[in-house]
Amino acid sequence: MEEEEEGEVMGRPHVLVFPFPAQGHINPLIQLSQHLASSHGFLITFVNTEHNHDRILSSNSSSPLPYPNITMVGLPDGLPLDDHTRTADLKKLMQSMEVHMLPLLEQLILDINQGDRPITCIIVDAFCHWMHAIAERTGITSVIGLFPSSAAQFSLMYYIPLLLSTGQVKPDGSIPESKEIITSIPGLPDISVTNLTWNLGNAEANEYIFNHLRTNAKHVNKFDAILFNSYDDLEHEAINALLEDNVRVKPIGPLVLLESYIEECNIAQSNLWEEERECLTWLDDKPQSSVVYIAFGSIAIFSIEELHELALGLEASEQAFLWVLRPDLMNGMPANLPEGFIERTKHRSFFTSWAPQPLVLSHPSIGAFVTHCGWNSTMEGISMGVPMLTWPYYGDQRENCQFILEEWKNGLPLQTIGKPADRKEVEKAIRFLMSDDGVLIKERAANLKEKAIYAINKDGGASFKNLQEVVKHIKSSSSHPTSNIIISMSNT
Repeated sequence: MEEEEEGEVMGRPHVLVFPFPAQGHINPLIQLSQHLASSHGFLITFVNTEHNHDRILSSNSSSPLPYPNITMVGLPDGLPLDDHTRTADLKKLMQSMEVHMLPLLEQLILDINQGDRPITCIIVDAFCHWMHAIAERTGITSVIGLFPSSAAQFSLMYYIPLLLSTGQVKPDGSIPESKEIITSIPGLPDISVTNLTWNLGNAEANEYIFNHLRTNAKHVNKFDAILFNSYDDLEHEAINALLEDNVRVKPIGPLVLLESYIEECNIAQSNLWEEERECLTWLDDKPQSSVVYIAFGSIAIFSIEELHELALGLEASEQAFLWVLRPDLMNGMPANLPEGFIERTKHRSFFTSWAPQPLVLSHPSIGAFVTHCGWNSTMEGISMGVPMLTWPYYGDQRENCQFILEEWKNGLPLQTIGKPADRKEVEKAIRFLMSDDGVLIKERAANLKEKAIYAINKDGGASFKNLQEVVKHIKSSSSHPTSNIIISMSNT
């Protein structure tokens, strides 16, 4: 019996999964990995930076990691382990990774391939274009990319050559002074120049990220497929335009809803902070749709002025709220709230350092989501049908915010880029959305949820069909490791 089980394991596909080292990039890849391991029996080697690997283990110290068939590996990125601000300087982090981590990653693959369970496929964050060279040197012919943001955001990257050729963007990523709107990207509405991913407020950082994205765009067609944590009904125009341009894209989301199909019935924990689940008990005592949930992801930083305006607007709204206050929310320091704020709101507030967000958003007492508009948070809010109050910080969040407000219309702005935070505007938006005045927004949010659930439904959902095709491709790669089989470009 033991020999038979060992033979079964040896015949399984073995997938190496590599995310860019940020929480928003780790989440979708661990959700996909958990599905492949639990529902299909794949072997997974999941590689994080040593810094993130240690943090994930630490945040789950109170319970075992529920990762059947998944081996978690940490490799040094070249930065000090106690440097918890590494994502604040993406240029330094990425350059350090290229020098210190990538050789170790290549050696890891070679070492694994010397054993009886060699890597047969790589699924990599599509932000990491250099994986193609590593795959080629290690003899792995199947590389699949998962883009960690929206299809629209991918299009913005993919069509950088078009923006350069039409003079809408300069070679260093800067924008001509008279330019306010980016136009003519296939499948996208006009995009404000303030919403460009690489517009980070620092010319040197802007140019570095722009060049990185430009290089990524050149490598797109080397992937067997590009996967999106999205669904066709949500981003049909962008997805269809890419397919018409012969880009092998596959929406397989919302990935957060895949957890209902996992045979082990375990939610994969990939958090860099330890979850505090006491907030769920607090929510149980609250009326339906009565609580405002506030969370700004893993990177966003607030000034004391912004934090105070948000807090005082919340207080004036008279709504119950659950607020995630990361320990480093104020540029590495704990949040400094207005004097007396906690005491004045204690009868209707709950504060936590990190929450189980999908469970919070699916709780019936949640009525609105104050969000930084990171793509994972956006998809989780959409999947749970929660209307959003937007407060974007940087990167893709501003374009995601534009789609929430102007395309899907399932939210209201709480703060506008380039304008100071205003407690009166915060109060006004919360009151509007939590009252009957916000009924149309709530209806649109509920409709998006319905379509999201259907997309991932195993009885005909387009995302589920796409995912099954990806699974079939990985199995084929395992059976024919030297052949480069391409996934069909049709969006089923």
